[in-house]
Amino acid sequence: MNAVSIPGSEEFDVLSPSCIEIVQVHGVTNSATISAVDELILQNRQITTSEIAVELSTSKGTVHRIILKKLGYGKVCAQWVPKRLTENQKTARMGV
Repeated sequence: MNAVSIPGSEEFDVLSPSCIEIVQVHGVTNSATISAVDELILQNRQITTSEIAVELSTSKGTVHRIILKKLGYGKVCAQWVPKRLTENQKTARMGV
């Protein structure tokens, strides 16, 4: 690395542009991981993303992304439930 001196400041290292880029790293979201998350939720609908992450040795962010975007679940009254309403539920809701 190159050292640069600026008058009135301490010496610091200059990073190459490739070191400065911000990279967002996503965990592995293959079908086996998605199935494992779904199975854990079906076994215990009150399980937390932290508990699932520990069980599967992955990050909470990866688990959260799988639950919301891949499986389509949302948290209602501290339980994971499917977000989408069935046609019967939609009809009943409109009738109320």
